[in-house]
Amino acid sequence: MHHPREILFSTENMQSAMKRFGRSGNWNLLLMKNNHYLGLVSKPKIFYVFGKKLQK
Repeated sequence: MHHPREILFSTENMQSAMKRFGRSGNWNLLLMKNNHYLGLVSKPKIFYVFGKKLQK
């Protein structure tokens, strides 16, 4: 099993998340909260949700 290069924490803001995606080169990152796995976050999904919020 390989350890991920970057892990995204639920308390991080958008800027921090984008830096983690950039450093890792991955399109998906693990999402953690209080050392518990919450799931995967995809870069395209973040852009989609962010775009929807901008439209409002």
